[in-house]
Formats: sequence, structure tokens, C-alpha cells
Amino acid sequence: MAREISYSHFNSTDTLYAVAYEIGSDGVDTGAIWQIAGQVYETPTGANSDAYDIAMTEDGATQHYSAAAPSNIVAPYLVKVFVKAGGTAAWSDTQVGQGPVGLVPVDAAAVSESTSAADVLQLFAAILDQSTGQLDSGSFAAAAITAAAIATDAIGSAELAASAVTDIQSGLALASVCTEARLAEFDAANLPADIAALNDPSAATIAAAVLAEAYEGSETLGEFLRGIRSILVGKSSGFVASGVSSPAFRDAADAKDRITATVDAAGNRTSVTIADLS
Repeated sequence: MAREISYSHFNSTDTLYAVAYEIGSDGVDTGAIWQIAGQVYETPTGANSDAYDIAMTEDGATQHYSAAAPSNIVAPYLVKVFVKAGGTAAWSDTQVGQGPVGLVPVDAAAVSESTSAADVLQLFAAILDQSTGQLDSGSFAAAAITAAAIATDAIGSAELAASAVTDIQSGLALASVCTEARLAEFDAANLPADIAALNDPSAATIAAAVLAEAYEGSETLGEFLRGIRSILVGKSSGFVASGVSSPAFRDAADAKDRITATVDAAGNRTSVTIADLS
């Protein structure tokens, strides 16, 4: 995949370009510049740098400028970014930034006080995303960062994002709640009695719940059945052979009137009074 040269610049009205300098074994540029047309490093010549400039374009109005790296360029190299003052790139143009590209990775474990500046520079270039200058998910091999590889107290809360600290605190709080002893309370033998009862209701509990449900208006099913029973199989009184009757229908214990009514001579029930259905 072709490398990309990118740079964030504060002024969208500027025209930027990049120049690629060869990096020597000492980690600094040799002074040789990549000649675009000839595709070779050379000592710069001429009054202007237009033979070496790599035009950069802004991505919309984001103040982020980018350019594709020259084809066949020999890595590693140092990119210097300039603001073009006139219509042609010139050595007098102002440099606004620089950074290495394509340095060969070195073994981090081999870095010591005697490691050369070039190798240290290569190490940092190897772990940085060349387009953003930041660490990314591919910067380190799997399991490259371990507890043993980090010095005690090297990373504190100040080095962590606020969201990371919050996540760690939430995890610790959850761990203190979800102890083995507390989780054991949720097995079948330790469920609270009221929850266990809901899992095994008796027939009487179910019947009582059904009879207590409203059947018509505020009248419950139980009240409705008591009224039906009193009329169908309960004792009654108040009927006359002719004329208007005032019958009363009793409860099962014959202790009270549940329903009273008025019945005319033709047997029509002209009024009904609910006396007591409790």
C-alpha cells in the first residue's frame, strides 16, 4: 500500500508542498533530496526547489493536507513541509513542519544507553501511524505490552483518559458486589421465600386471585357467583300467590339476604336490589 504524506496546518488559505530528504545512518538527513522526475536522491541544484516539491492538497476545509508519496522513493526519508509563497516552489519558502517516513523497525528490547540516535528514531517511527503520528492498534504485536514490561507506577490516573478511570472504577465496584457468596444466594436453595412462593402457588391462591378479579364494573367474579347461587339454590321468601311479590334470596348459611326483588303479578322482575354479596 502506498504511503501517504500528511500534515495539519492552521491556515487553509496557504498552499503547501513537501520535500523528501534522504536519512543517513546517523538518523539525520544527508542533504540529498528526492528528485521527482529522475526518481533519485541528489544534491539540490538550481535557484528554485520546483524539481523536488510534492504538491499537497487540503481535504475539504479541514486544515488537513495530504499527498501520495513519490513512487519508487527509497526509504527511509525525512519529509519537510513548506508554505509556497509564490507560483513556484523556492528555497526561500517557509518550512512549517517535518517528520520521518518509512524507517526500518528495530527491536525495542535491544534499545539501551548505547543505542544510536538513528535506531531510536527508527523505533519511534515503527510504532507510530505515519499518517497521523499517533499510536494505533497495529503499532504493537499481540501480548507485546505486559505488566512485567511496565515499571511500577509508570502509568497513573494522570496518564489515563477520564473515561478509562471511570471504567476501571465501575469494574472494581461491580467486582465487590458480585462476590461468590452473594451470587450463591441466587441458587434454588437460597431464594427468598416470597420469590420461591411465586414459583409454586397453591390451588387456593390461584382460586382466590381469580375470584377477586373484577367481572362486571366493580363487581368481582366471586360476588357474581354468590348472587347466582343464592337465586338458583338458596332459600327464598316473599312470594305471594297473586299480586306483587317481594322475594328475598338467602346465602348458603341462611344467615342473610343476598338479593331482594320486586315481582309483579305476571312474574316480571321489576326491580332487583343487591343486598349483600360478601
